[in-house]
Amino acid sequence: SIPRWSRLPALLRLRRTPHRLAALLAASLLIVALASVAASGDPTRSFFGHFGWAVGWLPLAGLVSAWALGAVLTASWVRRVETTVLVAVAVNGLIAVLQTTFRPPVPALEVVSDRAAALTGNPVILGGLLAAGAGLAVARHRPRTAALMAAPLAFAAMTTASRSALLALVAVALYAVWHHRWLKGVAVAGALVLAVGGGILFTDAMSRDVESVARLSSDGGIAVRLDLWATGAEATLDRPMIGSGPGLFRDAVTPLRSLEEVAAQASGDQWIDAHNVVVEFAVTTGLLGLLLLLGWLGVAGWRARGPLALFALVALGVHLLQPMSLVLTTLALLSLGASMTRVDEAGPTWRSASAAIPAVLCGAVLLFGAFQLDSGRVDFKVGAAESAARLLPMYPDAAVAASRAHSLRAIETRDPAANDMAVEWRVEAIDRDPTSAFLWQGLGEIHLAESDWVRAEAAFTQALVHDPWLSGAHVGLVRVAIATLDTAAAASHLDVIDALGFDDVADELRLQLESAAG
Repeated sequence: SIPRWSRLPALLRLRRTPHRLAALLAASLLIVALASVAASGDPTRSFFGHFGWAVGWLPLAGLVSAWALGAVLTASWVRRVETTVLVAVAVNGLIAVLQTTFRPPVPALEVVSDRAAALTGNPVILGGLLAAGAGLAVARHRPRTAALMAAPLAFAAMTTASRSALLALVAVALYAVWHHRWLKGVAVAGALVLAVGGGILFTDAMSRDVESVARLSSDGGIAVRLDLWATGAEATLDRPMIGSGPGLFRDAVTPLRSLEEVAAQASGDQWIDAHNVVVEFAVTTGLLGLLLLLGWLGVAGWRARGPLALFALVALGVHLLQPMSLVLTTLALLSLGASMTRVDEAGPTWRSASAAIPAVLCGAVLLFGAFQLDSGRVDFKVGAAESAARLLPMYPDAAVAASRAHSLRAIETRDPAANDMAVEWRVEAIDRDPTSAFLWQGLGEIHLAESDWVRAEAAFTQALVHDPWLSGAHVGLVRVAIATLDTAAAASHLDVIDALGFDDVADELRLQLESAAG
């Protein structure tokens, strides 16, 4: 099965099967997305996407390949996929509960914002995975076994404090009532309800921050998403046919966001993904790409049957509120393909597997690069970060890790050369992603630490070109004004900081400005 995962021959094989219409729509989507890449403002970044996210043309091609792989599997392989997915979900559920209980001091297993993430690295992705796994268990097994398998997964899903996971589990419970014929189905649904309630109480008891229920209505709430989607609609109107380019949602939307919208979000984070697959494709591939996507998924879903169909439905449903993930989105489309009506196809052969050797070698290089990047990020190892930057030349993440590692070394050793390397790697990261306001802000902070006011001001100003309401850049410009005693220049930035809701920060900066001015 490896070659069909790593490239697209399975999609070509489907042209002589009953799935040819879905295959044609998927291939057309890739062609339109590629045209959007060519017409975008940054074709390289649009082609490769963002590291760790399922956005960009290359990740989209991988998602189509995953669906095509599932569609050509034989019945015996489909059963193996079901079992493998259930085992993987169960392992992640167990890790999530252990994370919440013991808080292991292992970087790869640390909780994220007081929420379990298990092996996915993202609580909302884990929540969707566990909810979809509960649906798979309900659809695959008899009532008693279904309850015994799905309830622990529902319990574990609550350790992620994910609103979308909670909604998905409600849908799974309703399906259980229908699928297991009312009385037994009600019992299965009741087990899920009890598990969800127990999971919420358990998570609240183990929480060291705020209550999980309260967290659901915080920064990631639906009101923020509605504002973001409205801005996405505005961006779609700017380029309605083929969009701004796969993976470039942030570039299209960030300059259009209002001060009020950013202030309501509180954190001021930039959104790489729309957190809604419909809005994402409308903005990045245009209405033509969106229609092809909906047509492909609709035709494929119409022919879907069995337990994996429910897993795919729940997992894809989560994408109406959450980002596209290399983990969950890939599994959803693999399951969607595997749940389609079987065709008379031979299984994988050694000859077909050997054709994937180049792709497997490339995958091994990428995995090693990701391992080096993680080491550079967590342990601030200069060598590992620089190695990752060379192995992953299309992504800024490794260059940022190298810059931070050199900055730490400069602080520890007071070596000017280390600080120069920090600046050099930060500039390299900006070259790879020139519209990232956060990267420009980081460069400004390095220059600010060097007391290089001119370069710091230039970097912070460039950050505001790409995100006019980036609070850190406004704070940086006020600090430059304090250092240069430019009271007039600080006034407008202090007003923005106030408007963004950071009153305490603005008041402290005003005191520093008054003290510096005498």
